[in-house]
Amino acid sequence: MSHKSRKLPALTVVFKFLQKFVTEREHTEWLETVIESKELTRNAFFHEAYRAILVSGVSFTVSLTVEKKAVQTLFPFEWEQLAEWREREFNSWCKKMARSLQQPRSDLVGKFRLKWRSIWDLALWLADFENDQKFQSEVFGDKNYGDQLTEDDIERLTLIKQETNRLQLIGPANRYYILRNLGGNFLKPDTWVKKFGNWYARTSVSELAKLLRDEGIHCGRFDVYLWKYCQSEIRESKHLITHFDNLFLHHRYGSHVVNERMVSLKEFEEQVWELEGIRIVVRDDESTLRIEPYACVSKANHKWTLTKWLNLRVNRYIGVDRSVVVVSGDGNLSHGNTRLQTVRDSY
Repeated sequence: MSHKSRKLPALTVVFKFLQKFVTEREHTEWLETVIESKELTRNAFFHEAYRAILVSGVSFTVSLTVEKKAVQTLFPFEWEQLAEWREREFNSWCKKMARSLQQPRSDLVGKFRLKWRSIWDLALWLADFENDQKFQSEVFGDKNYGDQLTEDDIERLTLIKQETNRLQLIGPANRYYILRNLGGNFLKPDTWVKKFGNWYARTSVSELAKLLRDEGIHCGRFDVYLWKYCQSEIRESKHLITHFDNLFLHHRYGSHVVNERMVSLKEFEEQVWELEGIRIVVRDDESTLRIEPYACVSKANHKWTLTKWLNLRVNRYIGVDRSVVVVSGDGNLSHGNTRLQTVRDSY
């Protein structure tokens, strides 16, 4: 199907689908905290910037592990304390941090040493401002809150980096990430957003942002909902276009938001078998019951246990009033601690 001949859904339809998916599975407080309009203080900027630096180029899980180790080795996460460090304190802490990692890979240690140095330099840069008012004036042109930020402020950060050689490891995507998390109405131009824009009529990130704003959709909310959905249901960006084609254009998966097509329990069991290579039986007294189709696009991780797989994928379709069992190749029921690969190999 060519891009020209596709009948694309309205962005409001996509947004409502993503919003419903995330809010049904997550506590919404974290979302509001991420994208609420914050006062543009040095504390707020440092908090968002250091996290952007840490997670850039590594998995979210790895960054959280390293951050936890940093807390344990007493890294000062307040910029004013960190700005008091000198080279000797920094080098001493880096050695302590490296020892705390179990069998540290040399490339990972080196990569994060560069990240921590950039965070330290960020603290030193913030200390150069006499107060928050000076910071707001010189960095954001006297703007006080995140919801006042525009593309001009992205350019301001770009110029600061070019002219002062500060803000190291804060590239284009991270600049959008930081200002989005301060409350700016931005999309972070990461892989998920770019892939989605490519699916949506080959739309660039800037064009997609304009379309969202024209529809009255907050870019930051759309960005976070899209990220959470993709991390949960797609996992690899190379599958995004196929997944959204099936979801919104071919109606293969369906949903209560975009398509009313439902499947019988037998059809659902076959959909799970075709994708996951695992036989399930849904137990329910209503033989005519119909539920939403299985909407995952790739097999679950072979290292997952059955319990994890059922909780994260299957149970949300069948509801709390029904039970599901997994039947292995020998006809017996599989235990919840069994890994998916073991079950798949049994057939």
